[in-house]
Amino acid sequence: MKEMSNMDRCCARFLLGNDEHKNKSLKIFPAVVEGPWVVKASVGGKPAIIGTRLPVKYTYQPEDTAADGSKQELYLEADLDIASSSAARGILSMVRSCTQDLTIDLGFGIQGNSSDELPERMLTGTRIHGIDPLHSPALPTMKDMLFGTDTADSDSDSEEE
Repeated sequence: MKEMSNMDRCCARFLLGNDEHKNKSLKIFPAVVEGPWVVKASVGGKPAIIGTRLPVKYTYQPEDTAADGSKQELYLEADLDIASSSAARGILSMVRSCTQDLTIDLGFGIQGNSSDELPERMLTGTRIHGIDPLHSPALPTMKDMLFGTDTADSDSDSEEE
């Protein structure tokens, strides 16, 4: 890891670490861009370490070549269980009536816990606008999107017949 940049080193340690390490490292940066002031005040905008506030299930697939020669892409999926947090449920119930007018930016990063992991940088971000999280359909898992599922394969087989 000596040859890596600080950010690359931080990411490598995160990806190779166990779930306990990931729970102490994955950080969210929330920002309410548009919405009622009471929502802005409730959400705040301070970064938080996600795994200390919510249960998180991680699925990590390192880049690899399978025995048949096919390439498996690197990916990380973090499933956040917001329903298990009373604070998150309280915020969700408060904002539910105004979700059509709500715009939230969510950034994700990894906490740099040593000097050779700093400065921290954003990994990814997303903007959410006008959705109802209680009625939105569940997204497929990243693994299903990248590699398909048995049900998708069986659906395509039946269409060919």
